[in-house]
Amino acid sequence: MIWLTADDVVKLHSKVIQSTGGLDGLRDQAGLEAALAAPFQTFDGDDLFPDGIDKIARLGFGLASNHVFLDGNKRIGALATQLLLKWNGYNLVLRPGELSDMFISIAEGTAKECDLLAWIRAHIK
Repeated sequence: MIWLTADDVVKLHSKVIQSTGGLDGLRDQAGLEAALAAPFQTFDGDDLFPDGIDKIARLGFGLASNHVFLDGNKRIGALATQLLLKWNGYNLVLRPGELSDMFISIAEGTAKECDLLAWIRAHIK
């Protein structure tokens, strides 16, 4: 599975901020590393996030909700989700505004991780 490193995410975040505006900078390195590691957690030898889509949804949710950057957390969560889906062979089909609506809902606390996972599965073609 193709995955991102902490350095990859920081570089992507900086590019997003340069393109769209806002404050660049990492607020919580440990939080970023935790968000990247969480999809690979196991319990009693079993993966908690068994397939690629589960792992990608966990990362996207973690980046958007944990606020590890000074600004742009929803944007980096959405971008990481899109890139990892594409790089791992999934085709995400969206109408305008759907992606931003989902990640705004995550940041506001009205969408949970399971909602993002279901949303991704519904938009994979």
